[in-house]
Amino acid sequence: MGGIKKYDAENKIVIIKLGRSDDPLMHQVNRFGCVLLFVIVAIGLSAQRFAKSPIQCWCPAQFPDFQVNYINDYCWVRNTYVVDFNESLSTVSSIKKTRIIQYYQWIPLILVFQALSFFAPRMVWLACSGYSLNIKKLLKMADDITLSHGNDKHELIQATVQYLKKYLKNQNCLNIRYRTWEGPRELLASYGLHKGNVLVFIFLMTSLLYAVSTVGQFFMVDILLGVDFKTLGFDVMSRVYNDKTIADHRRFPIVTFCDFDIRQMTNFQTWTVQCSLPINLYSEMIFITDWFILVFMTILNFTYFIYHLVSTILPYRAEIYIRKFMEIDGERVSKYQTISEHELEKQRDFIHCYLRRDGVFLIWLMSNKVNPVVAGEIVNNLWKSYQSE
Repeated sequence: MGGIKKYDAENKIVIIKLGRSDDPLMHQVNRFGCVLLFVIVAIGLSAQRFAKSPIQCWCPAQFPDFQVNYINDYCWVRNTYVVDFNESLSTVSSIKKTRIIQYYQWIPLILVFQALSFFAPRMVWLACSGYSLNIKKLLKMADDITLSHGNDKHELIQATVQYLKKYLKNQNCLNIRYRTWEGPRELLASYGLHKGNVLVFIFLMTSLLYAVSTVGQFFMVDILLGVDFKTLGFDVMSRVYNDKTIADHRRFPIVTFCDFDIRQMTNFQTWTVQCSLPINLYSEMIFITDWFILVFMTILNFTYFIYHLVSTILPYRAEIYIRKFMEIDGERVSKYQTISEHELEKQRDFIHCYLRRDGVFLIWLMSNKVNPVVAGEIVNNLWKSYQSE
């Protein structure tokens, strides 16, 4: 988010005003809140590795310190494996391979990759929404209206209305920059996406991508961890209910084993040492929290997408929303006010033929991102302009 720095000479203070984003709050929770959370945890986990050793192996007493340090580094890089204390250590390598723990080195990268997955739909919105209209510019113009008075406010309202009218008049066609895109343009046109539906289509597609991203992360983390991440939360709740404990030493073991070879002049000696992974204490809590965050965000994202999809499909939803901003003969329309059939038909034409879905979406965005009062003034000026044409 950009910032504008202003200097107040009278009070001798610097005012920093953050620029408004061009997406709704739900999208910001995904692409900013979740991204920030995962990046901070990844950085903290990486810094913790430098503060103290992430693995400690119990080496034979005859090993000098430099050899112990080497073994710790070797076992950290080469992975360790799990053996239950009720079992004897097997010498069969195929059995050991099935019990290898190979995720703990990559946990910060997994979290960063999740952060990128949360941010990816934002890139789609930025790439597609700017082709037909500069939404940030429109919101900035609407924001300036709230800070102005008198003639300045009237001029800013008219400038915003003219900017929006220019878009509304040109929204019957897609602005395609390259001839190679003429095929996709015709395909979109055949589905009516050239008739004032472009921004709404991109908005719904981006909302769906946020929901798909959270679902996809379940499978991605499950593959990268290799510990059945998809059912982690259910197993935790089951253990808490039955055993009154959260710890899952099957997925996140604290004690593991490591094999290494020491080459001498004429032979190899194979050693097995017992290691502790204190980092898994953090890893377990991190991925349990991760699981619940993904479940919560998946529910929120799909609910948000379905709500706006239904609101877009049902035409009366747009009529109800826009009419609450409209004025007839200088008075605000209420749901209890009796309006003639001729006037109702004019309002429907204004909403569905003039504003269309993109216009209604932009009014909704201004109302949520700037101010409902400003959105109402824009609607009424557009309504007056429509009636005079």
